[in-house]
This record gives sequence, C-alpha cells and structure tokens, in this order.
Amino acid sequence: ISVLSKSVVAASSIETKNRYEMVLADALQSKGEWKRSLQILQAIDLTPTLPDDLRASNSFRMARLHQQLGNYAEAEKSYRGAIQTYKQLQPGKPDELLLVYNSLAILFIQLGNYAEAERLYVELLRQTDTFSGYYTTLQQN
Repeated sequence: ISVLSKSVVAASSIETKNRYEMVLADALQSKGEWKRSLQILQAIDLTPTLPDDLRASNSFRMARLHQQLGNYAEAEKSYRGAIQTYKQLQPGKPDELLLVYNSLAILFIQLGNYAEAERLYVELLRQTDTFSGYYTTLQQN
C-alpha cells in the first residue's frame, strides 16, 4: 500500500491521482480498513473536475462500502447516484450500469424491500437482451 500512496503523490494529473486513490481505497478495503477507504472515496467525490465515468465508479465503490458498514441509506443514495451518472454515459458503460442496478436490488433484498428489488430486476431484465452475460447472473439471484 505504501507504493500506491507514493504513486498517488507523484501522479501528474488530477484524473490519474483519482484513479490511484481509488485503487488505494480498494486495497485498504481488502485489509479491512473500511473507514479509511471511505474517507479517500469521499474526498475523491468532492473533486469538481472528476470525469463522469470516474464519478460513477467512485459512487459505486462508496455504495458498496456503505453497504458493508451498514449505512444502508447512504448506500442507496450512492447506488442511485452511480445509476444516474452511468445513464448519462449510455451507451458507454452498459455493463457497469447493470452491475449497479443488480447491487442496489441486492441491498433492497437485504433490507426486506422485495417489491423494490423486483422492480429493479424487471428493469434489468428489460435491458439484458443485448447483455446476455448478465441474464445468467440475474437468474441466479
């Protein structure tokens, strides 16, 4: 992780720095340092010039982390933010959009909100005609 930290400092552009920070946040999560990881992701989210694809990816990372920490309202908010941003990128990031929908549906299942989870899965199934790999995943959930 110290090598990643040094890379973040040496990054030549804000976008590159943000990418390194996301990798660092993932590495911290794998070590169980969830709160430190969340701090990094929240700082990235405040970057005013963050490209939309990075903003969506960062929102998705924050959502998963909030979900792990039991911050379900924040997780839902971050998932919805990622969905909104990925939709703006369509057709640029369809796989990522479907993954976020799936993750949000899983959150609703965890919370016992089966009607909302079903609504999201129906929406996903409508979009999976061109994304056949996700159809199998959705059937398993």
